[in-house]
Amino acid sequence: MPGAPEEPPMQPSGDAEDEVDFAGRTLRDLLTLLGLEDTEIEAREPETPGDGEGRVTQIFDINGATEDASDELGLLIGRRGETLGSLQYLLNVMVGRHYDDHDMVFGVDVEGYRRRREDSLVQMAQRVADEVRETGDVITLEPMPAAERRIIHLALSEEPGVVTESVGRGSDRQVEVMPGEPGADDYLSDGDYADDPDDADDAEDGGEDAEYAEDSGGDEDIEEDAAGEQ
Repeated sequence: MPGAPEEPPMQPSGDAEDEVDFAGRTLRDLLTLLGLEDTEIEAREPETPGDGEGRVTQIFDINGATEDASDELGLLIGRRGETLGSLQYLLNVMVGRHYDDHDMVFGVDVEGYRRRREDSLVQMAQRVADEVRETGDVITLEPMPAAERRIIHLALSEEPGVVTESVGRGSDRQVEVMPGEPGADDYLSDGDYADDPDDADDAEDGGEDAEYAEDSGGDEDIEEDAAGEQ
């Protein structure tokens, strides 16, 4: 097809192969429609919380084949990754509507943006934790999508002297870092971990957190069950 990569994305063996291949071709078609044909796509397994480890099946890395193409891909990321999140959400919806028995979740990254953002968030979380321990104050971070809140929680889950909690609703949801000793109950009570019940709140409020369509069989399922990361 026009704009197809020279080598298709790597695929796992077994029944999932067709679904991963279809997702890769769908992503290629979307990039072509956006006029971003001079790009390379590679598939890999998620490795970190920023990749969506534990909830994402495959990550598609998009990189520019030339320096000019790499510059153009910045438009695909958008402000704080919002455009990238929309592309990822659209990809999962399209794959989910093509397969009746859809149980895979696909992530999308552009030029290593998610990894850089994760590193930045972890460093910021550690600085905030130091300040909370030193001053005893509660610090409220800026509003973040669920995936970024999850990174903060995980980064500080074993930090002595601080605990984290999410407050607010929808796109205004924030992480509070406060003095205290983390425990299992604190970890499991917050909605930004594994099954993330707060994501349903985000979807109901029209938040931007439904990037990963974990159950893409229909619009209601997507909104209620597929809230996720950025």
